[in-house]
Amino acid sequence: MHSIREWGCAVLLGVVPILLGCGTGVPSSPDEFRAPWDSLQLLSSMAADTLTILGDGTIEYRADTLATSGLIAAGTQRALEAAWEGAQLAPWDPAAPSGAGGTLLSTRGTELCGFSWETEAQLGEAQRRLVLLLDGLRSHARSEALGEGSELVAEWIYTAVVLCGTDARIDRQTATVIRDADALLLVMQEWLGSGPVVLPEVDFDSEMLLAVCAGEQPAGTEVHVEVLASRTMTGYLRVTVTLYQPAQGCAAAGRASPYEIVRLRKLDLEVFSPWIVDTVGCQGGG
Repeated sequence: MHSIREWGCAVLLGVVPILLGCGTGVPSSPDEFRAPWDSLQLLSSMAADTLTILGDGTIEYRADTLATSGLIAAGTQRALEAAWEGAQLAPWDPAAPSGAGGTLLSTRGTELCGFSWETEAQLGEAQRRLVLLLDGLRSHARSEALGEGSELVAEWIYTAVVLCGTDARIDRQTATVIRDADALLLVMQEWLGSGPVVLPEVDFDSEMLLAVCAGEQPAGTEVHVEVLASRTMTGYLRVTVTLYQPAQGCAAAGRASPYEIVRLRKLDLEVFSPWIVDTVGCQGGG
């Protein structure tokens, strides 16, 4: 199968023997979002604006000519999920009028739930907690849309491949942040064995690495980190990983353990690495 992305695996320097050791760098976290909704919306009748939180943590804000989008942090997502569960939303009648205070709507498949209110006094404690969380995000997003925020809702960070291959020695799916040379040596020892390996040149004062491995897969499988990572407005870095698997009947004989290591700007942020699986047809269109 041809390479999915037309790039080299890197400019590498020096053959360095790997010393014995165990462990890896700092594991990326948290696990991929699995929100209990497809869309969670806070609508304001007075301000005519809408905040939407999608199930993958994407945040969208729209108000007249203002619009912005980005990602919420892992902790905020978890807090929203807990508040959503506690609020025990009732089925929503699309013909029901919106309240002057606001409306909250949650969709999951064909299910539509939610509530509206005239004043905060009408809200139960769990409903109020959910509304307050969303209202805080709305205020932040509005400030960002107006150019008043302290940082962009989503700052794009470029990644660049420094090393890749298909013969890692580990059989599990993993993503690891590497912030210093010692952590890089340990990752290479665990992934590629104790023989001589080619190490990338990395300036760990200004750069860090993200190493991803797909674990044991059918031959022809590739794994790639997206070229653009997204810094969220509330404090973590989202770096999407795509696993390209050959369609049924297209895989060659044998197994592989594809991996890729990319460099990106050094940031003191928690890293979130969602995985996407993409099926690739047979070479030559078969």
